[in-house]
Amino acid sequence: MFLGVFITYILIIAHFEFFCNRLYDLAMVSHLSAKKILLPLAVAALLLLGSACATKTSAPTPPPARPYGYTRRLEIGNQLLKVEVADTQEKMESGLSGRPTMAEDEGMLFDFGENKTSGAFWMKNMKFNLDIIWIDKNKIVGITPDVPKPDVNCKSLVSARGGSASGGNCLPYYYPPSPANWVLEASAGWAEKNNIKIGDKVEFN
Repeated sequence: MFLGVFITYILIIAHFEFFCNRLYDLAMVSHLSAKKILLPLAVAALLLLGSACATKTSAPTPPPARPYGYTRRLEIGNQLLKVEVADTQEKMESGLSGRPTMAEDEGMLFDFGENKTSGAFWMKNMKFNLDIIWIDKNKIVGITPDVPKPDVNCKSLVSARGGSASGGNCLPYYYPPSPANWVLEASAGWAEKNNIKIGDKVEFN
């Protein structure tokens, strides 16, 4: 920005000097007052310089980057989801917590690899309800539908279906019915809407 203004300034000065010399020659020939000719030109040059300094060229605004990584494909039956994979301790701990929403065709897949989990899931800091789908060896072994987000008083009274829940009224823990190496979190109602059921085959790529 400053380099552009400086170059503009140099060009204005060069042109100003050229026209001043030409007009001065004309003034001398026609016996006119050089002062009367040059003063308006000087004012115009200063106004032009001020305009160049005030003008800012705005860089084009790039399109907003997608904030989350729903880039992997997960096929369940004849349905397709774009999923973000949580395969590290840090990603698993944060999960979908704090996100304002999630599209119906998106989800989060917790990948435990060879270390199957019987551990608990909860809805801490969740902003929307979920279906939790428990998967082992590429088949669904359990579905916990419409798991509620905590309300403003941190009360979640709905018991888990398709697994078990404990932990009192505030933040229940949700367990798989049997050990699972994948756990899918989808938008609440997605499993029922798409007729997803236990035993359905799951492909991940």
